[in-house]
Amino acid sequence: MRYYKRTKEETADFERKFISSDTEAAIAKKTLESGGFFALSVKAPWAWLIVNGFKDVENRKWKTKFRGRLIIQAAGNLERRDYADAYTFAASIDSKIADALPPFADCQKLERLALGSVEVSDVFERPVAGVITSPWHIEGFYGMKLAKPRIYNPAPTVRGQLGIFQLPEELNPIFQALENPPKKGKSKR
Repeated sequence: MRYYKRTKEETADFERKFISSDTEAAIAKKTLESGGFFALSVKAPWAWLIVNGFKDVENRKWKTKFRGRLIIQAAGNLERRDYADAYTFAASIDSKIADALPPFADCQKLERLALGSVEVSDVFERPVAGVITSPWHIEGFYGMKLAKPRIYNPAPTVRGQLGIFQLPEELNPIFQALENPPKKGKSKR
């Protein structure tokens, strides 16, 4: 698998924004006050596996203190080898998962869409002794534990960024509606 290597400036900027506890506290407070949303760009096949509940760990070279609801955006520029990596890895876990993955051309159509969201409940570096962790976790990487996937329909277009990023405020109403859909039930007449 290929990974994007951040420059020192990008890493320092990211750490200032998301790893410092003071900054995270300020961001969390601002988010709660504004009703803002955070997102993570992930290559399309991996993003699809996450929001459809197959992939319960997202691997990153960096650690984050972020916990809570995270929107999963399918990153652009999907290449065949990226798709092949995702398919092969999924097949190594369960061939049925790999077979459920949309074809390459369909994954390309997902690029730049916010496919859904998940709950980030924990971040771990190494599996705890005696505890079975996810087969999706890659040793040597930080694993974001993901739960409660939600698929967006329709999936809005979102401009991706590196790392965990806050979505522009003008998108808040769209994501509030997607995260809090009207309850199905008996209508009052």
